[in-house]
Amino acid sequence: MKAGRLRREWPGGAQARVTLMIVAAMVMAPSAAGHLAATRSLVQLRLSGRTLPVASDLLVVVTVERDEENRDLTVMVDSGEYMRSSSEELEGADAARAHQFWFKHLPAGDYTVVARLEGSKGTREVAHSEFIVGGGVQGRK
Repeated sequence: MKAGRLRREWPGGAQARVTLMIVAAMVMAPSAAGHLAATRSLVQLRLSGRTLPVASDLLVVVTVERDEENRDLTVMVDSGEYMRSSSEELEGADAARAHQFWFKHLPAGDYTVVARLEGSKGTREVAHSEFIVGGGVQGRK
């Protein structure tokens, strides 16, 4: 005797199943979009390179989400032996989204770039990235 499966049909057929899936997707989409927006970074970094020759210039582009609380943006490059920083005052929600910072003639080393967004109530967010000047010979053990 062969065992067979009992196949049950969804009430209303296949069309009702598809309709239910579409409705479920529509209900869940705003919730998922809200969650993604809540976890989105206020500050994003983009570097002109990750490995640079000695005495190179580095361009750091910092994208900042517009917000009335934004007051100051500071970007720092640090290798432990060499450090430079630059700041730009922000005009809240009226400030540009993209900000460029140039760091010129960098000596050899392993660097960290830190971008700090300050608000009217203190630090809002800090973003980090790393790059190497001169093949990363210095600073590694």
